[in-house]
Amino acid sequence: MKRLTLSLLAVAMVAGLSATGVRAAEAAASERPAKSQAAGDRVRQRLDTLAKELNLTEDQKTKLAPILKDQAEKGRAIRADQNLSTEEKRAKNKELREATDKKAKEILTADQYEKWTKQRAAQRNRGGQGAPPAPKTDK
Repeated sequence: MKRLTLSLLAVAMVAGLSATGVRAAEAAASERPAKSQAAGDRVRQRLDTLAKELNLTEDQKTKLAPILKDQAEKGRAIRADQNLSTEEKRAKNKELREATDKKAKEILTADQYEKWTKQRAAQRNRGGQGAPPAPKTDK
């Protein structure tokens, strides 16, 4: 009888902990924005940063916004494609960057485009989204 009581108590505790974990996960999921909303926020932040750094006009911001959004969506799709090798993803991302640069060049002034390309090169050298440079190793 004592074993049965202990077994039932253990089952009840596990069930209670599981239910609490599910409720906590549901609450956390409802608090964070949807991926598309977060991606849209990142595009807006990128556009705001570019507007300040390149001194963009309202017209330029309006024209660049869909280009940056398209790049973000296509980049996300490339990263999510499990059928592509790392090299294929790298090549597709390079094509995407070049296409975006070409479109941006049509919108930006020569000085703005020069700053744009320097920023992009610096970002790639840092390893992407603001990552610190990789440490140099002597072999």
